[in-house]
Amino acid sequence: MDRTGMQTGKTPGKGRMGKKHWYKLIARPGFANIVAGRLRELDLEVFVPEQNFVGPQQPHTRQRQSALDVYCRFLLDERRLPVMSIPGVLDIAGIPEPTSFDEKFSVLQTKVRLGR
Repeated sequence: MDRTGMQTGKTPGKGRMGKKHWYKLIARPGFANIVAGRLRELDLEVFVPEQNFVGPQQPHTRQRQSALDVYCRFLLDERRLPVMSIPGVLDIAGIPEPTSFDEKFSVLQTKVRLGR
């Protein structure tokens, strides 16, 4: 209720701001950096792991592979449509019920930093 005694439609203790979570976005091949740039334009936190693989021709040579996964931290309820409308975004992992990657994300960042 507000000062006049009218219902405001807000639930006490429940603000509009929910908790942001990390989500894995599946991008078209070659679009990860474009998607990441567009997400940053929306003021969202973004992480694109560099993926290395061993080439079949030279097993001792590491080559860079274009990333297909982009990790982004956002409020799913508020940002799903703007994120999915970015050219190159194919899906949010776990659709129809996207799963947050909060717990796995710190492990992933550590592995990327260590080069694994």
